[in-house]
Amino acid sequence: MTGNLFESTFDTDKANWQTGSLVYDNEPLVNVFKELERRFNIVVQTVNISDRKFTGNINGRDLHEALEVLCLAMEMNYEVHQDKTVIISNKR
Repeated sequence: MTGNLFESTFDTDKANWQTGSLVYDNEPLVNVFKELERRFNIVVQTVNISDRKFTGNINGRDLHEALEVLCLAMEMNYEVHQDKTVIISNKR
C-alpha cells in the first residue's frame, strides 16, 4: 500500500478499554459507584446523594484519580478508609 491514503472509520471511544477510561453518558451515580466497587474491590457508602446522573470520563486504573474527577464534577467529597470503604457525600 505504498503512497495510498485511506480514511479510517475506527471509533476511538470503543478503545477506552486500552486506556482504562470509564466513559459514562447520563449514567445514574449508583451504577458508576457499582463499577468502581467492582473494579477497585472497595465498598462505596453514600451520604445524602440524590438520584443524580454523571456524564464524563474517569480513570479506571487509579482509584484516587477516579474519585477526584467524579467528585469534582458532581460537587461531592470523598474519604477512603483503610478497610477499603469509601464514603461519598455532597459538599453542601
